[in-house]
Amino acid sequence: MAPPGKTPAGGALQEPPGEHLLMQKRSFDAKQHIRSQQETKVSQVQELQKKWEQEIRDLKRKDAELKKLSDTPDHTQFVLNYPSVINIHPRRRFDEVTEAVKELRDQIQDILRDSRTDISMAEAQPDVPLSDSQPEPTTRAGFLQYARQITLDPNTAYRCMFLSEGNRKVTLMEDSQSYPDHLDRFTECEQVLSQESLTGRCYWEVEWSGGGTEVAVAYKNISREGRSEKCQFGFNNKSWALRCYTGEYKFLHNRVKTLLSGPRSSRIGIYLDHSAGILSFYSVSKTMTLLHRVQTTFTEPLLAGLSLWHFDNTAKFIKLNRVIPVSEGRSMFRPDLDA
Repeated sequence: MAPPGKTPAGGALQEPPGEHLLMQKRSFDAKQHIRSQQETKVSQVQELQKKWEQEIRDLKRKDAELKKLSDTPDHTQFVLNYPSVINIHPRRRFDEVTEAVKELRDQIQDILRDSRTDISMAEAQPDVPLSDSQPEPTTRAGFLQYARQITLDPNTAYRCMFLSEGNRKVTLMEDSQSYPDHLDRFTECEQVLSQESLTGRCYWEVEWSGGGTEVAVAYKNISREGRSEKCQFGFNNKSWALRCYTGEYKFLHNRVKTLLSGPRSSRIGIYLDHSAGILSFYSVSKTMTLLHRVQTTFTEPLLAGLSLWHFDNTAKFIKLNRVIPVSEGRSMFRPDLDA
């Protein structure tokens, strides 16, 4: 009998049947692996192609819509309403431009049911005049033409302030948070400032809970070190503040306090006309009541500020959809009142 692997009488080598089957299996597995990789790559390329084709269609559609908007005769208002369009730099990467266009699309296409709110002009100081050229709105929809999305700057937050909900909400905690050292941080005052600088005409809302809070605006160069009056909202010439208690309101600026009357509400609306020097605070519920209006001269951009006094007190900036007037006081969008 011939040894394994040889034919009788010195014939050619023969592969054992088991080894031949093993090689066939390995060859089949390798082909399957290569085919699977090819299919995966093709699928990825097809998905990428679909994504870019869709984004190209979106860009073309946005270009047409922006052309329509740019034809408006009120170019100043167009710039104020759509700063993200004006600020797009031609050298930015294509994906950044796409993101900016998508953000603008969300503002324009997020169509909600019409909502209007009357304003009770129960002014705390009715002798404060308004700008003749740009009168203050008289409906909620009118204010929402100037709605701003505002977020808090973690680098300014007092160490026991916890930020959440995309840095729109602040809670005063007993324990310090793990914030890094920063020159902009309030070291001893329970205060925090916004990331956004405010100029032009702006409107935003704050919802608060607990024993009390301060809704403020301040210049960027307000002091941050210590607990002196130079740091505290309303106790210097660099900040203006509305104190909200459970039963009353007070307005503070440069150490002068003014006791205000008005309906108690957990939501405060703030209107700023920077160039006209107008700053107004409203109690917001089903109606809006003017609590206090200031007319002064603002010499630099402002930051929105919040201050809390008791542990577990909270305050947050409400997400508002900017309203685009259509005609006769009607509007395309409304705010998310449940935000």
